[in-house]
Amino acid sequence: STERYSEEQRDFSSSIHSSFTVLDVYTTEINHLNLIYINSLYKLDFVIYSLCG
Repeated sequence: STERYSEEQRDFSSSIHSSFTVLDVYTTEINHLNLIYINSLYKLDFVIYSLCG
């Protein structure tokens, strides 16, 4: 029963680990999208400034 417990512990920590990995990938994607969004805002700003300025 002690062996079974440690096996469950290992499964648990491995599932936590994979959750964190998924979270990490997700966060990276979100940051990437934010960068694209901010860059396009800057470009838009620049275009408007060029047209109106």
